Amino acid sequence: MKTGTTPSTKKPEYWENGTINWITPTDLSKLNDRLYITYSERKITYKALRDYNLNLLPEGSIILSTRAPVGYVAVLAKEAVFNQGCKGLVPKDKTKVCSEFIAYYFKLRRQSLENLSGGSTFKELSKSMLEDFLVPLPPLEEQRKIAEILSTVDKAIERVDEAIAKTERLKKGLMQELLTKGINLFALEQQKIIDAVKRAYENKDHEFGREENLVNHLAGYLREKFDDYDIDSEVRKDLRGHRPDIIIHKRHTNVNLFAIEVKKRDDVNLIREDIKKLENLMLAKYEYCEAIFIGFNIENPENVLNLSDKVNFVLVTPEGKIITKVRRREFKDTEIGRIPKEWKVVKLGDVSIDIQQGFASGKRDENGIIQLRMNNITTDGRVILDSYIKVPTPKDIDRYLLKPGDLLFNNTNSVDLIGKTAIFRGECEFCTYSNHITRIRVDEKKIIPEWILYTFNRLWEVGYFRQICVRHVGQAGIRSENLKNTKLPLPPLPEQQKIAEILSTVDKKLELERKRKEKLERIKRGLMSDLLTGRRRVECR
Repeated sequence: MKTGTTPSTKKPEYWENGTINWITPTDLSKLNDRLYITYSERKITYKALRDYNLNLLPEGSIILSTRAPVGYVAVLAKEAVFNQGCKGLVPKDKTKVCSEFIAYYFKLRRQSLENLSGGSTFKELSKSMLEDFLVPLPPLEEQRKIAEILSTVDKAIERVDEAIAKTERLKKGLMQELLTKGINLFALEQQKIIDAVKRAYENKDHEFGREENLVNHLAGYLREKFDDYDIDSEVRKDLRGHRPDIIIHKRHTNVNLFAIEVKKRDDVNLIREDIKKLENLMLAKYEYCEAIFIGFNIENPENVLNLSDKVNFVLVTPEGKIITKVRRREFKDTEIGRIPKEWKVVKLGDVSIDIQQGFASGKRDENGIIQLRMNNITTDGRVILDSYIKVPTPKDIDRYLLKPGDLLFNNTNSVDLIGKTAIFRGECEFCTYSNHITRIRVDEKKIIPEWILYTFNRLWEVGYFRQICVRHVGQAGIRSENLKNTKLPLPPLPEQQKIAEILSTVDKKLELERKRKEKLERIKRGLMSDLLTGRRRVECR
């Protein structure tokens, strides 16, 4: 058993361009439960090794943190030295001891190691206590087999960790792109429209009858594609100057998705009138998310495509070739940065119907009501109930009861964590929240909760809430007025919904990966408890 030390940090020759790993408890804590350690944050030089006569442990040795905190353990993948917060263990006889088995046993008994530690300022496990610590020692082949089984589970957990990290990077990139640049809904849904147009062409709806017949047939095909929306077609000539040929929207809401004009022949003058109508009336006055011109029998597509940069096009040549053009999106500079021209900038208070801070309670009551606290909100926007408390039910409980769709904003926490936000989705019944959380209920005619969730999560990532918080000793707070005045980009509702749908799909993938990891960790804990204690023996052949 070896002890470590720290070479003088005042002498650059001990640290600059160092190549020897110098392991600390911090390095061990960052392994995320992996067994082997290959890297240290700081490295020392060979001069430091010689001048301090440091213990250079060989590959396969065990490093155990024995000070602040106690119990982190790893097996060296390459030789290394370590500081005074660790102990190094080198097997006396490798024909009898498997380092990996001993390391896994330390992981299993971490709480016991902590219990043996003493110290008033911080816990430390003494060398004598560690030397007297008893470990089971089955035959070498059984040790190796047990380590192999546990290592197999560890490798599966590492693969899941890599998948989670990859998905988190994907989500971060999507949030940066979608929450600042938005998404062209026509570009997202154009295949559905192309399929409907193709069907109209194949059925020769553009060849026979009046243009109104083509519009009605095309609307019918679109209904099959957009089953979540209402599809209306306008056939009254006296109204067609005020309404598009086809509307894709949600009736009795502000969700106006597409305004579509249709022409069955290549008449540039008539087409120009339709495009002017789409630009000046449908986009400017009625605020449809996207305007689309669909033209059949178009002999000169380029002439039509050049008529507008604000309208999307689906054109069909006489031979049946389909040509599309996605409109060019324009941007504007605002007080919150560069955003799409049709987006607005609003304050949180302007799009909320209620912003209510929770209540404080220092008492506990097992027969009371669940009160969510700041530890129940994750930094990536989830409500977790790994642990929770129950408090006496206040007389004005109705003021604080949560409903699915309520946003929970962490108004008081450390500077690094303040501003965490999540959506309550009914994770528990008859549930309330503490005074360190602010409940936000939005006006869903203007904004959806998910849009605020993802926007706030991004603001947390970039440190916005750190900037506006009021700092106290040991914690920070955000005043309700500052929260209400927080400015947000506001796209049209359908665009909010589509962006939230994309990001929530990534969230669901992350949730599945996390659950898979939890399952593997449960399997590993069970195997460690059984195999490392001899409760279950393994056969070695």
